[in-house]
Amino acid sequence: MARTKLNGEVISWQLLYIDDNSDRELPFFIQWEQSDEERQQALAPLFQPLTVKEIALEVTDLNERVTEWQELLGAEFKEGALHIPASPVFTVTEGTSDRILSITIQSGEDRTLTVHDACYQFVQ
Repeated sequence: MARTKLNGEVISWQLLYIDDNSDRELPFFIQWEQSDEERQQALAPLFQPLTVKEIALEVTDLNERVTEWQELLGAEFKEGALHIPASPVFTVTEGTSDRILSITIQSGEDRTLTVHDACYQFVQ
């Protein structure tokens, strides 16, 4: 895949998928043609001091979802939260649908933004 930026530069990438035979929706990964260092240098002027602290999820089958995440990502489940190395905390509650309830982002201000029924909470 590729696209041409307004300045004429062509950027290229590949989409990488987890090889899984289940019906669950799994994330995909982007493998950029540029090295990480080149991309970070090009994007540095756009970076903001933001850190995702917590993602709150609702799932229809808590035990099934927790087991999947433990197998796929090496997650540890304790006190209602999935802990994945080098990741934000994922709090998980059982409910009527599989969805993201909220994302808590550490930033320099306190505010809340709702997009497609998901709540983004910016905290200091």
